[in-house]
Amino acid sequence: MAGLPKETKQGLLEIMRRFRKGAYVPFLTPEGLTFTESRVVVGIYTAREEGEPIVQPRFLAERMHMTPSALSQTLKLLEEKGYVERHRVSDDFRAVSLELTERGYEIAQKADEMREQHLTEMVEYVGIEDIDHMVATLHKILDFHEKQAEAGKIERVDHHCPRTKR
Repeated sequence: MAGLPKETKQGLLEIMRRFRKGAYVPFLTPEGLTFTESRVVVGIYTAREEGEPIVQPRFLAERMHMTPSALSQTLKLLEEKGYVERHRVSDDFRAVSLELTERGYEIAQKADEMREQHLTEMVEYVGIEDIDHMVATLHKILDFHEKQAEAGKIERVDHHCPRTKR
């Protein structure tokens, strides 16, 4: 970063630290669900809305960047609370499909509406042009990092849990 103006370098590093240090999460936890529980319910809902015929734990864990054991614990709590059911897919006792109960579906819809409202408010605050520009810029940054990793210049680090301690 030797050629960058000092203010640009400082601003970029500061914003990167802020993104890494703290994640701001809108309150998408209707009816007292934890953040993780709400995320899993919405994850099942979204997968079904996108046309996934069967939502299996492995698929959901990968999609949500959760460890299978963390997801399993959360699913157990959601089953106990009456939001999720597991159904056997075949004779293999390990193969299950995740289904939302009526109560789970209602909560997922409410959380999805809350997320939509949050995004709408953010876009109204920031402005659609700035949001579109930011998305395009972040895609360029990701492309840059992917090319750097492919060239062996940097290492990719996968975070399996979205709420890991930093």
